[in-house]
Amino acid sequence: MSGTRCWIIFAAGDSQAYEKALGRQQELVKWLGENGVKYGLAGKLEDLDDAGRETLTAVYEGDTKVSLQPSDLSPPPSLLLPRLSFTLSSAPGLKKTTANFLALLTDEKKLVSKRPPNPPLRYKGNRVFRIEEGFVAQTGDVTRHDGSGGESIYGGSFNDEKDGLKTPFQLGTIAMANSGKNSAQPILPSSLSRSPRTPSS
Repeated sequence: MSGTRCWIIFAAGDSQAYEKALGRQQELVKWLGENGVKYGLAGKLEDLDDAGRETLTAVYEGDTKVSLQPSDLSPPPSLLLPRLSFTLSSAPGLKKTTANFLALLTDEKKLVSKRPPNPPLRYKGNRVFRIEEGFVAQTGDVTRHDGSGGESIYGGSFNDEKDGLKTPFQLGTIAMANSGKNSAQPILPSSLSRSPRTPSS
């Protein structure tokens, strides 16, 4: 596990609005594939010219009674940000921390919290609940998603490993927020102006 290469993909934006727009566009694509030939239209949106798009808008609205927006003719912009890649520390004294991080990142253990409503213990789907310009971004509260919770694969928080407290915290480093113990909530620095070892809330 030491030296394991990992990656995280964050998303930014209104996920509900994105899913709604994507659903509208997929319904249009499905309708075009099933009905386009009847109106002399290409079967794919990307193959339509301006005149074809105007025709599609008119016949689709007439057939489905659904008003189209110009944005419906193209897939909504992705909310995904560029992949963040990193390598876990190979320090022997950080085995417990890196094992916890990797398990929550990959969901390989398929664990669930013992606290109601018993959410899955994994980073996937967690939001970035704290962004401080010139300091850090914080995520990974797998139970409450706001920094007031968090849980490790060992149950709750766990004691810091001394090697981790001695490791320089710098740009490009991922560390764990600390509220007396390791909270299992990753923090990513945006500057070195303050110590990252602060309460996670």
